[in-house]
Amino acid sequence: MQEGWYLEKESLEYILKLIKEYKIKTILEIGLGHGVSAVEFGKVCKYVLSIEKNEERIKIAEKNIKLAELKNVQILTGDAKEVLDSIKEKFDLIFIDATKREYLAYFKKSLKLANKLIVADNTTSHAEKMQDFLEEVKKYKYEELKIGKGLIIVYL
Repeated sequence: MQEGWYLEKESLEYILKLIKEYKIKTILEIGLGHGVSAVEFGKVCKYVLSIEKNEERIKIAEKNIKLAELKNVQILTGDAKEVLDSIKEKFDLIFIDATKREYLAYFKKSLKLANKLIVADNTTSHAEKMQDFLEEVKKYKYEELKIGKGLIIVYL
């Protein structure tokens, strides 16, 4: 698998534990990167839908998904802030790992699409870029973990 834009191993392991614990079947991923997390999610979930706007990352991710022989991972191309408005189905878990300054917009649009959990990555490493998001999640039942580059889990 070609790597590069990926989730920290410790963070991925924690999310996989959440998937098992909360019996997560469907995941919406905002920010595909190179598809490493989408592949891992696809191995344990029924359906993964990923949104990505960067064509080069999508090409690499498609190769990684094909190498893993997964048929349950779908990619939507475009700006997540716009694409999220067109999604009608609900997801057990929404994973946010895209443009850091836009986390608040992703979060607000995700609330209507999420059944159980919203998980955001890079909340420690990029905290200065997402102060509005970090304030907003305080209105919900959440926890912040100092693993990887920081993870926030919002329980719905």
